[in-house]
Amino acid sequence: MRLILEKINEILDRHRYQKGVIHTSSTEQAYWICENLNDYDLIVVEGNERNRIINDFTSSEEKSVLIGASLKDGVDFKGDICRFQIIFKMPYPQQNELVKYRKRQDRSWYFYQAVMALMQAYGRGIRDMDDYCTMYIIDSSFQYLFEYNRRFFNQYFEEAVLEARKDLRARNRKKIKN
Repeated sequence: MRLILEKINEILDRHRYQKGVIHTSSTEQAYWICENLNDYDLIVVEGNERNRIINDFTSSEEKSVLIGASLKDGVDFKGDICRFQIIFKMPYPQQNELVKYRKRQDRSWYFYQAVMALMQAYGRGIRDMDDYCTMYIIDSSFQYLFEYNRRFFNQYFEEAVLEARKDLRARNRKKIKN
């Protein structure tokens, strides 16, 4: 967990003068991150206050970061409202009885749900052709989800992942040379 916190800390430092979003799978995860990274202006979004907190965030000029499990749906973080996002955990469906049943019937359904939720989160910070937002995925299970379920990802997302991998390999080769 220390390495995860270090990575989040590194990303937040890189974007200190920008607003962003951290997507978690639960409110407990959001509070855990906040408790361990208290040097940053992290605002937890939850429950009945969700809409008010989001409205305050979008209308504020403060360089804060929203964090929570309910930020992938029904929000518009256009322009400078969101210049970076962190996916803390892959958004797999919660393991209730119905989900377990559906997963047993069709395992690909389960992965499809996670991919759709991930792409939904990805789109929160990119709202039109001229908009941009850097997405960081720090959950190692993304590799499996992407490699074995690539057919579910749209072309733009797949291109972004492949381009990011290419850039990462180039940076690593440069480090080895130096």
